[in-house]
Amino acid sequence: MSRRRMGRLVSVALAGLVCLTIVGTGFASARAAAHHEIHQSQVTTSAAVQPLPAPAAAPSPSQPSIPAPAPGPVVVSIGDSIMEGHGLAPDRAWLALLASEKGWQLTNLASDGSGFVAVGSNGDTFADQAAAAELLHPDVVVFSGSSNDLGVSDSRIDAATAATIAALHAALPETMIVSISAIWGDSDVPEKFSTIDSAVETATAAAGGIYLDAGQPLSEDSALMQADQIHPTADGQLLLARAVQQAMLSHGVTF
Repeated sequence: MSRRRMGRLVSVALAGLVCLTIVGTGFASARAAAHHEIHQSQVTTSAAVQPLPAPAAAPSPSQPSIPAPAPGPVVVSIGDSIMEGHGLAPDRAWLALLASEKGWQLTNLASDGSGFVAVGSNGDTFADQAAAAELLHPDVVVFSGSSNDLGVSDSRIDAATAATIAALHAALPETMIVSISAIWGDSDVPEKFSTIDSAVETATAAAGGIYLDAGQPLSEDSALMQADQIHPTADGQLLLARAVQQAMLSHGVTF
């Protein structure tokens, strides 16, 4: 073989070797790249299919709250300065003390000097107070006889008492009417009180109400009276509250 031909064959062989090397290198690179993509895809897929974290445990339910007590009955009082609590804070009056203890929703319409006939310092009688009570639609109305009617004739006391309580009952037939005997101080009780109490008891019974005789808790104890010897002290009002409460218990009256 000639030397020239031999040189061509060597050149061709070298060229083929170079091509194989390039192709092999490219294949290896491509294979590596493909392997890298597959690995990345596996990583991504693996991350994508990771299980979701378990939800946080629900907080334990709070302790049930204790419901507020139901509001007590709406009570309106009609009376004089003793029921009003003359000379004391309003919440020291005997009916206010009972209302606080029993949860009543009390509106005290009582005023100084008023009676079934007598006109009080506010220019009202018990009939005027009763008319105001009608607008409040109470569950219970509490009346009390009053010493302010002492100077009035029996017939006027009877008529005014009957008319006042009957009118209230006609306007509020579902309202309970509770009447309390008239309260005196620490001296002898006037005979006229029997007329006042009798008129209240009769009118209350006619209206289907309840009459309570609370007695005279303030009798013979001047320490329970204010300096004017007419109105009870705070201790006197407390004693009245207990006397009325006892009368309610004795007659089975609850509200």
